[in-house]
Amino acid sequence: MFIENDVRIGDRVTVKCGVQLWDGLRVEDDVFIGPNATFTNDPMPRSRQRLGSVLETRLCRGASVGANATVLPGITIGQNAMVGAGAVVTRNVPPHAIVAGNPARIVRYASTADTFQPSSSNPPSREPLSAKIPGVELLRAPIIEDLRGNLSVRELGNGLPFIPERFFVIFDVPTKEVRGEHAHRVCKQFLGRVNK
Repeated sequence: MFIENDVRIGDRVTVKCGVQLWDGLRVEDDVFIGPNATFTNDPMPRSRQRLGSVLETRLCRGASVGANATVLPGITIGQNAMVGAGAVVTRNVPPHAIVAGNPARIVRYASTADTFQPSSSNPPSREPLSAKIPGVELLRAPIIEDLRGNLSVRELGNGLPFIPERFFVIFDVPTKEVRGEHAHRVCKQFLGRVNK
């Protein structure tokens, strides 16, 4: 294996044969990197042109990268996520996700309990946020990050033309991805919009 200059490797990391760790790679504790896994740090490589700055690629604690997988530059592989052998990772992988294929797609999660965990950057809260308008209460909803697009969900009581049991907000869906491939025996829907 080969380790370039600006590489950080945590504790209890396993790196198998045939791996090159290039500048900009950050490997946290307890990560497994399989044989011949490939990391890149230049999104547009050209012969005889030096790279001005490298994109940081991060393998979070407990992540695993299978044999012959390729990870493009600037990618984050989330905590305890798994990249299948031969996968080509072109987008960030959320925590606990298992991805495979070219391009890599989520095939399942490490366990069903981990499937719908909210993002640590936006934890769920039952405490109302401060609202300066009398009678208005702002609630923070969890965000579940996914390669297919992000999702937010909350239970609610009334206020629409029908009484919903729950609602989902789907946003940041890449143009080639499809969300919501399921059906209900009886379904009423209300379409809203997320403003950022």
